[in-house]
Amino acid sequence: MTELEKLAQMLEKEGIPYVQYEDQVVYLKTGGDPSNQRDYISDVVCHKRSHGYEEGLLEVYGRYDSILDYLDLPIDPEETYGRYLDTTLGYLTAEQVFEMWKKHYYDMKNNQ
Repeated sequence: MTELEKLAQMLEKEGIPYVQYEDQVVYLKTGGDPSNQRDYISDVVCHKRSHGYEEGLLEVYGRYDSILDYLDLPIDPEETYGRYLDTTLGYLTAEQVFEMWKKHYYDMKNNQ
């Protein structure tokens, strides 16, 4: 099972809105329309040009700068050179992305 498939399974079980494509999983706003990119909160990819592809790991992109604040990783420029680029971060497992999205999802849900 790939990291994208693992992530989709975890999101489905938790009830977090998402849509899955061949090499991408998109985290959606609650009630979001998958055909409307304005409803995308964040997405992950795993393809030949993504950071982590060769290791089977994921690259996450946040539509909002704060989405990466939910990731429990030290962001040290020396240690993560080439991994943290603007709002993109690579070399992540499905579990790391899931925990980030889950924290964000429940924060948004509890603050409505």
